[in-house]
Amino acid sequence: MATLLRHLARLDIPGGGQVVAEGNHAYVGHMHPPEGTSIIDVEDPRRPRIVSQVSLPAHTHSHKVRVHGDIMLVNNELFRAGVGGERPDDFAGGIKIYDIADRSKPRPIGHYKSGGSHRFDSDGAYAYISSEEEGYTGDIVVILDLADPTRPEPIGKWWMPGQWEAGGETPTWPGRRHRCHHPLRRGNRLYTSYWHGGFVILDIDDIRHPKHISGLGLEPALSVPDPYGAADPARIDGPQNRRRHRRRGVRPADPLAQRVPVDRRHYRREASDAGGDLAGAA
Repeated sequence: MATLLRHLARLDIPGGGQVVAEGNHAYVGHMHPPEGTSIIDVEDPRRPRIVSQVSLPAHTHSHKVRVHGDIMLVNNELFRAGVGGERPDDFAGGIKIYDIADRSKPRPIGHYKSGGSHRFDSDGAYAYISSEEEGYTGDIVVILDLADPTRPEPIGKWWMPGQWEAGGETPTWPGRRHRCHHPLRRGNRLYTSYWHGGFVILDIDDIRHPKHISGLGLEPALSVPDPYGAADPARIDGPQNRRRHRRRGVRPADPLAQRVPVDRRHYRREASDAGGDLAGAA
């Protein structure tokens, strides 16, 4: 693979959690405030240059970004590594939406407000987000309608039974161990990693009412969380991928067997932190 790649340039910027490239620009969501999102002109790939940056308060983390035409979405969540678990009065979590018709001047136009959003997917029409919602323990799945980007509307929710404490549910796990980490859409399915809660497949034929099809739990077999879900079986197979999965303690499943996902391999890794939160998780 290295023989197919040729180094063209380097841009010295703060570390990024996600890089998205569209057209002549790249978009970088940074790992630590006050840096939020950088927009980089890459028309000449040998001379990348920053054209604008979105800054953040010291208590806000914004490391993910999606772009559709002239619309940019970014996550905002509490920067727990810097401030712990207490939310300052001026904290504004959720998904923020920018008009980037002028890439040099991103303009905030919309905001879905919540306790914070960690990861999300988007196809332009909808956003599929992990969101901290009032009355729930840990992030749940929320689907946003983006028809009017100035007014993103939550139209669907799904949570693991036990998360809705305000509705009388009682979690069977400690703290925030079971929480949505990253929903990924493929066709009419959401493939969703659920931290120590494992992995679930949701039917979104009715986008307003996500329906659980099946899932795989991790506990007690694995003491490490599932931060990622992959909806592409081709990314699971092959000797190189299998070796990488073993090193990382990953447990690949066959998402095509949707009613009863097949645990195709099961690798065990001892956790350095048996608690619900892992420091530095992206």
